[in-house]
Amino acid sequence: TTQAGVTRAGQLRLGERAGRSEVLSRRPRGRQARRRISAAPSRALRNASSLSGEAVQELESEYLLGTYAGARPAGLSFVRGEGCNLYDAAGKKYLDFSSGIAVNCLGHSDPQWTSVVGEQLKTLVHVSNLYSTEPAALLAKELCEAASPWAKKAFFVNSGTEANEAAIKFARKYQKTKKNDPPS
Repeated sequence: TTQAGVTRAGQLRLGERAGRSEVLSRRPRGRQARRRISAAPSRALRNASSLSGEAVQELESEYLLGTYAGARPAGLSFVRGEGCNLYDAAGKKYLDFSSGIAVNCLGHSDPQWTSVVGEQLKTLVHVSNLYSTEPAALLAKELCEAASPWAKKAFFVNSGTEANEAAIKFARKYQKTKKNDPPS
């Protein structure tokens, strides 16, 4: 079994193996930090389907905030998807009715979508709204033309919270401009 704990010196102790524990600083610095951060996700993704559903849920209970505690079916963990179907490690097929709770409504592993995203990943992944990019400008143009005549500008956000905050600010701005206009 793997055990983790924090020592008095503020270091994280991981996995007791053969009577020897690995000690890692809580905040690795420099090259060590970059190596650990960049290596962890690729290792986790590479071995994603090698764990049983129970093992995945044990890791979740230890390392993930229990947002949906008790809602997940015991021992079930999905390893891949195709269209509207999900598959567990044993290859059992499930129909995905939740669409990532409105995040992934396009289905899983669509060949056209993965091809387009794969090509985009070779150029730009994400650039802040502080800077201009051709894909963002072209998408804004396409959205406004499709929503014409009422949409003259697009506003890109990262979350529902940002969208709600922007809607409130736009409503306030609109109200202020209307107060200054004399009635017609």
